[in-house]
Amino acid sequence: MKYPVISLLVPTALLGLATAFTGHDADAAIRLKTSAIVEGNTITLGDVIEGAGRKSSVAVAESPEPGQRMILRVARISALARKHGLDWPETAIRALPVSRASNIVPHNELVSKIKEALADTGVTGPITLNFSGRQQRLHVPRGSQATVAVDDIRFDRRSGRFNAIVHAPAKSRTAMQIELKGIAHAVMEVPVLINRVDIGDKISKRDIGWIKLRLDRTGRGIVTDANDMIGMAPKRTIRANAPVRAADLRRPIMISKGASVTLMVSVPGMTLVVLGRAMENGGKGDAISVRNTQTSKVVQGVVTAPGQVRVHIAQNIPVALHQDTNRYAKIN
Repeated sequence: MKYPVISLLVPTALLGLATAFTGHDADAAIRLKTSAIVEGNTITLGDVIEGAGRKSSVAVAESPEPGQRMILRVARISALARKHGLDWPETAIRALPVSRASNIVPHNELVSKIKEALADTGVTGPITLNFSGRQQRLHVPRGSQATVAVDDIRFDRRSGRFNAIVHAPAKSRTAMQIELKGIAHAVMEVPVLINRVDIGDKISKRDIGWIKLRLDRTGRGIVTDANDMIGMAPKRTIRANAPVRAADLRRPIMISKGASVTLMVSVPGMTLVVLGRAMENGGKGDAISVRNTQTSKVVQGVVTAPGQVRVHIAQNIPVALHQDTNRYAKIN
């Protein structure tokens, strides 16, 4: 005897009614997340589990501060899920890390506000700030303006130390305050080389830039005026964007050691032109030693132009630079 096959069709409306009673779709699987990142002030079931459906907005706990992390007990999540009719799966996880999404206040914004607060206490002139210890980052809630306000600041003029109480964002009345400590140093601008200038080459205005240097690190011999660099040449390799010492500069070399030069020997009433050989390098205005190629006599002269050295001889000193001085004489 054959029995008829009866097909049971459940109306869609009844399925919807079942979903309303259970709080989630019949086929949906509840799964605990391994970690969570939240943006609001409250952690919800939807933040920590998948498949919460209409119960996603149920509050679990308050969120940590922006940029901070907290550990949430899974037992708390499980109890709330069961209370609201969710089928909680078995899991060996006992704790869930939850982080608060945030934006970081730019460092230059923080420095600018502290400098403004120091100026209100009477600190004048350019300064640089060095924060003590590990500097704390200022976080603001995701979507908020990354601004900062200084609530209080104390400054010791003798040591330069400051203590600042700040919060972010600036207009928030509930933002957490933090304390920042550091030292304010007076600074000055000094000229530096921004382009490579080879040893002996002339420094031009376009080769020079500026950096801020702490006054307590300026030291003696540091060039502070760009005019003292322009037209000079490095004696040795100078690192870009580093302070330049006067001892590292010299006039550009016009005469190289061993080069043939013309000696212009000035005596009262005339100038003698004598050939010689430079015994050392020299730039314009430098005093160098030159050997007369005819007499081998060594004299001191001043470099006046490329390949030319001028020697001044007093009236009471005999001239013995050349065997035939009349041949090279020029009447003054």
